Amino acid sequence: MAGHQPPPIPITTITLTSAAEMDVLRAFVARVEAINDVLGAARDRVLPEDGTVVSREEVRAEMPKLLGAAREMDPQAPSEGTDGATVAEYNLEIEQLEEDNIRDLEQQIHDLKQEIEARERSIAKLSFLRDCDRDAIPKANEDVVKAKKAYDTANNLFFEEELKDPYGEKTLVA
Repeated sequence: MAGHQPPPIPITTITLTSAAEMDVLRAFVARVEAINDVLGAARDRVLPEDGTVVSREEVRAEMPKLLGAAREMDPQAPSEGTDGATVAEYNLEIEQLEEDNIRDLEQQIHDLKQEIEARERSIAKLSFLRDCDRDAIPKANEDVVKAKKAYDTANNLFFEEELKDPYGEKTLVA
């Protein structure tokens, strides 16, 4: 088989050049196992087998206990204050991000409400103008008809007078 690659070398077959490297590797493996145990405990706490729902606050309250258990499993773990401070910093950062997201969402909601109000005002204005046009157009048509009748009446009177006095003698005498 062309292109067949050998399986990856398991970590137990890596040759180390000194006992110090072996100690570093053992400490690293211990830390990884401790982290896996903490993650497993956190997973079991967040997703219990009985199907109960666990809140984020409850998980945050459990983190110091879980980290303490991990420290006991790993003698080379940093001091408790360091990890606890890190967890507290992460919690503060998470809370700050949540607050920022809430503020951003509130601002977006505020902006959308203003946009909706502006559109409602525009719609109301256009509706008013449309309603005015609906009322004004028939009235204007009536006024045009009346004006045309008045013009026709005046024009007819003028022509009648013109027929009576074609050369405007009455006009000249006056």
